[in-house]
Formats: sequence, structure tokens, C-alpha cells
Amino acid sequence: MKKALNKIMTLAAMTAMVAGLTACSGSGEDENNSTSDPIGNLLEFPITTASAGTGDQVVFCLKYDKPTDDTSDESIKIKDAVMTATVNGVEVEMSSSTLTFALDEYGAKFEESQNLKEYKVKPSLNQTLSVGDTVTFQLISGEITGAGKNVVDLSSIVVALIDTNQNAGGVENSYYAELSASEHEYQALLNSNAQASEEEEEVVDCGLISSEATLDWGTAVSVSADKFATATAESKITVTYITDGTSDYQKFKMLSGTTELYAGSGSGITIDLTSESADDLHGVSFETAPSATPANFSYTPSADEWTAIKTDGFKLIGHGATITKIVLE
Repeated sequence: MKKALNKIMTLAAMTAMVAGLTACSGSGEDENNSTSDPIGNLLEFPITTASAGTGDQVVFCLKYDKPTDDTSDESIKIKDAVMTATVNGVEVEMSSSTLTFALDEYGAKFEESQNLKEYKVKPSLNQTLSVGDTVTFQLISGEITGAGKNVVDLSSIVVALIDTNQNAGGVENSYYAELSASEHEYQALLNSNAQASEEEEEVVDCGLISSEATLDWGTAVSVSADKFATATAESKITVTYITDGTSDYQKFKMLSGTTELYAGSGSGITIDLTSESADDLHGVSFETAPSATPANFSYTPSADEWTAIKTDGFKLIGHGATITKIVLE
């Protein structure tokens, strides 16, 4: 077979490198919903050679290059693979629990090296085809697994449409015939939407807030009242934070609306109940020393404070720390 492999950019399909600040998911406000775009390119095969046998002998040949001549395990599986195909615009749904790429039983070797071999899997179209027909193929979803997913260049996975009948292409005893010639012969399976940016944000759970936030006296880290509708007298608010050791101090206050919260019970914090300064009174200090390692504190509001929180919400203002998560427990 002709090896017309047009390389797309190398995919980090299921294992993105992470850099920069994290983005949050979970029950926070302004959460972005994940998309379900197909992970494969929409491939089109204009039929230039009619199929010779039964429909189950017409198959999509998915293959990739063995990257080296070493003994690494390059096997790849696409778990829960969902594929769709059309013949002249009529959809043919194809599903498989797993697509397994294995070494070609005939040991077909690449032209450029005797050490490089093809790995293949051939899901069937189950349709007979005539010259002039048009076939499309797309991998909708699936999880790439197997030892080879970190060894093989996933961009080398390509698709051809072939007939495995013994009379394929009008030649008796031939192994197969390519039913779509020229530039349509091999096409890249995975699309660029499956590519992970080298600086893609890691998606983490920030609980009741939509993103990490640095404490500031002028701008509150806020949670709306509806998030506390199910709270009981025994419920507590747990906050995950990272203190800034380079800051001149680390302190904050808890509020509901403009009402300072201090009458409940806390764990991991100390609340100033005696200061004669209005700025310092009801100020909260962390009991842990400044550290880049995340830590938690919890606060169980009093009955009156819960009433206020369920009406006006909960917020933090302060200095010297970043709030990474707030949850109701």
C-alpha cells in the first residue's frame, strides 16, 4: 500500500502538560460546561474502485507506525470507541467496545526501513460499494489506552477504505484493494481539537467558588446565599487556602453582607474578640505558619449567622493568602 502519511501536529490527546494557574470546575458559579466534540476528523472517501465481495469485507483500515525497532510495547486500544459512517449521505452507526491495534499478521514492512512495521485494526462498514459512491467516517468518542499511547506518535494513526475480498480490485488472490484512490487513500484519524496545548489549564474543583482568588480588603471572595440552602445547624464551611509567606501579614474577616461573622466556632483559625480597634476586632488569623502547601480551616456559624448567610451569602476579605476552595460540609 502507498504510504502517503500527512502528519498532523503531535497529539497529547489524553495527557496534557500543565502550566500556569488552574481553572476550577464543580459547583462554583459561572462554571463552563465541557464539550462533546468528536475527537476524530470527518473523513471523506469518494469510491473509485467498486467492492468485490460481501459488505463485511469492506473495512476501514486504521493503522499507525511502529516508532522504533526496540522491544517497547506499542499496542494501542481505543476503549468505548464510537464511530459513525455514511454511504451517500445515509448514516451507518458503528460501535465497538474496544479497537485494538495489533501487529499485522503478515508482518508488512515499511519501505524506508526493515525494522518498522504496521499495526492495524479493521472495523467493518458492512456495505457493498460502487464507483461514484461517497463514504464518510468519523471517530466520535473513545479513550486511548494501552502501553503504546505514550510511545507511539498518535498523529500517525491514519485511515484508508479497503476491500479484503480475494478478488478485490479485480485481481484474484490479492490481499486487498484500496477503494478510494489518491489523496483520499490515507487520512488522519484524530483532529486538532483533540490536541492538548502545552499550557493548557488544569481543571480542578474549587467547590462553591468559580476560581481561585487572592484575599483583598476591597474585593470579597463571595458565595451566594442559595449555595447554603441545605445547611443545618451542624453544617460547617470549610475553606482551603495558601498563605503568602512574602506578605507582611496574613489576616482576614468573614462576613454575610456587611455583618461580620465571629459568634460561631472555628477550627484552624483564631478570631480576635477583644481588640479595641474596629479594624482588628473580629479579625481572623490562620493557625498554620505561612506555607505554599494548601491548608484548611472550618467555621460553623451560629444560628443567627446561618440565617444571615442564607439571606445574604458568605464572603471573605483580607490580605496575605489565596483562597482555592470553599465547601459546605
